Amino acid sequence: MTDSKPSKTSKKSPRDLIIRTVVFGSLAVVLVAALLDFRAKQAAQTTGDIWRKALSSKSVDQDFLKSELSKLTPQGTPQIVSGQAGQNPFGSQTVDTYTWSGTFRDYVVKVYFALGTDPAVDGIEGPGEETPEE
Repeated sequence: MTDSKPSKTSKKSPRDLIIRTVVFGSLAVVLVAALLDFRAKQAAQTTGDIWRKALSSKSVDQDFLKSELSKLTPQGTPQIVSGQAGQNPFGSQTVDTYTWSGTFRDYVVKVYFALGTDPAVDGIEGPGEETPEE
């Protein structure tokens, strides 16, 4: 008498493979999208923090000029738009808007300038700034 055990052959149906491929493919796409968005957010926050630190390191009687700001290159590859400032908390005349495009949203850092050929930086708004407590 021979002991025969039923063999456990695992037959993977094509349907199971398709389901796994779709699930893991979808997870990979969401993960890549989230990482791209995180990268854009980090670049905007890091840039804003570096520029604010440079602005605050100047003494009250010294101006942080646009030429000095241009030496501090932004992280990543933002789109830059210059224009009139309009209403703003600094009373500035012009603004440079740096926009990092993420997958889910855009991250913006605005740099406000006074008038002149090499204008002083009046203020910086954007990700990474501490909001004052009210």
